[in-house]
Amino acid sequence: MFKAPSKKADSTGKDAGKSATKPRKRGRPARSSQEPSAPDTILKAALEEFALNGFDGTNLSDIAARAGVAKPLLHYHFQSKDELWRATMRASLKARFNEFENAYLEVKGLDPVSALRLLLRKYALFCLRNPHVARIIVFESSRQTERGEWLRENYIQPSYALAERLTKPIFASGRIRKVKLGHLLPMLNGAMHAFVADLRHLKDRYGLDLESRKGLQEAVDETVDIFIDGLVLPERDTGHRS
Repeated sequence: MFKAPSKKADSTGKDAGKSATKPRKRGRPARSSQEPSAPDTILKAALEEFALNGFDGTNLSDIAARAGVAKPLLHYHFQSKDELWRATMRASLKARFNEFENAYLEVKGLDPVSALRLLLRKYALFCLRNPHVARIIVFESSRQTERGEWLRENYIQPSYALAERLTKPIFASGRIRKVKLGHLLPMLNGAMHAFVADLRHLKDRYGLDLESRKGLQEAVDETVDIFIDGLVLPERDTGHRS
């Protein structure tokens, strides 16, 4: 007796066609959600080049090569080197402003000394975790250029205003030595930027690896401790003497 072939065995049948591998669509494969986009890759490469060579010493070909993209693609996203520099700094500084804007919630309920320690630590960590940003800020903000003026207007002045808002209740507590923020902030900036400038020398001479997690934490902790020791006033004796 004739036996009809099963659906599984019939490679030309309707059901078999459903299980067959579909032909791949032509075109560029979809980018994974974990894979950085071309603009993000370009911005990261630009940050490194601008930090190492300065604005004048950096060319777009080197940035494209570091990013691993064709130069026309770089021009597609950024029309000029100046536009790329500004986009690079905006992207690099945005996270910092967001973090410090949220610091209001973190210091809420803390005593003045703990609140000040938290803010100092946040700033110190940002500087040492982002040495390229720190180098660019120090170099460009000290020059009379459009980029330096842009940094002062879009970064330095807003940073000082934010620091004033965050520290006003701390200094009003009476627990912290009254110092001018115009003195305190440059001192902290100078300390952190000196670490960034001397990374290689500190490692060669003293074996301090500030690019490692342990070395970074030690540098931040010791710096913050020194500032706190100099800023916190001794607690007043409120008891009655016999």
